[in-house]
Amino acid sequence: MVSVAVIIAVAVNTDGVREILGVATGPSEAEPFWTDFLRGLTRRGLRGVKLVISDSHEGLKAAASKVLKTTWQRCRVHFIGNASAHAGKGQRQAVLAMINTIFVQESSEAASGQWRTVADQLRPKFPKLAAMMDDAEHDVLAFMDFPRAHRLQIHSTNPLERLNAEVKRRTNVIGIFPNDQAIIRLVGAMMLEQNDEWSAPATSSNMATTVKCGGCHSKVTPRLWHYRSSIPFRYMKTQHLCPICGRCLSVTGGEMHWSGHVWLTVMFLVTASLANAFKFHENWFQWTFVGYIAYVLWRIARASYNLLGWLIAKLKGSR
Repeated sequence: MVSVAVIIAVAVNTDGVREILGVATGPSEAEPFWTDFLRGLTRRGLRGVKLVISDSHEGLKAAASKVLKTTWQRCRVHFIGNASAHAGKGQRQAVLAMINTIFVQESSEAASGQWRTVADQLRPKFPKLAAMMDDAEHDVLAFMDFPRAHRLQIHSTNPLERLNAEVKRRTNVIGIFPNDQAIIRLVGAMMLEQNDEWSAPATSSNMATTVKCGGCHSKVTPRLWHYRSSIPFRYMKTQHLCPICGRCLSVTGGEMHWSGHVWLTVMFLVTASLANAFKFHENWFQWTFVGYIAYVLWRIARASYNLLGWLIAKLKGSR
């Protein structure tokens, strides 16, 4: 069994609509693999790339500079996460508040000046964090050279993280793939479905009402993201996401399924029967024990529900 990486390229076109550019698999995420992948995109007609956004990956950074010859933007969210690791738990909030003052500046010059000021203020107590900020300044602030209206859309890879999480969830159900083509067929089908959802015109079935996003302050038509709640016996939930910045605007669904009411009724009857049989209603200690029994029954019910879902997914995947 050999582990492979699945690479997905997502772009935002001039109309502000996301689209899937390509999917590929490889044994590692080294520079040669990224170079071949990006060259394949350019051979298929990819032109006019203004900015490449990713986490701090040297192979991708070098390949993008070589093939696309464009600016690289380090994901701001990933950078803040890395920065917080250099601060203690009690000082983390104060450090993050100082760093966030950089990103509210109006211009690139003001942001660079504030960046150096914050780095100098942190240097006495957090020399490693200050050194990291010195090295990452131009990469993290690359998005500041773009118009202010575009910055909230290009400063991080957050919208892509949900897509990666769904791919991971679907591939974990299968577990082992016979070859790379099988991976491409599964992930490719998911990407085609997602691409159709991004490019589909607004209809009543995908919440056609236009709302104002609190993150990017744009009027958008939310896109739907369906997922199953971690709590058993509940219907699937639907997140209504901003297609620009990925912010969750609302959540619908998640009501309890009829089977959940059945389980609750069964647990109540079993607990009441035990309490009546052993006369547990005579003092508070015995009632506490009854509550513990009810909790154990709930854990057993939840574990059996998850096991049943796993078995069904395995049976579907083996067909």
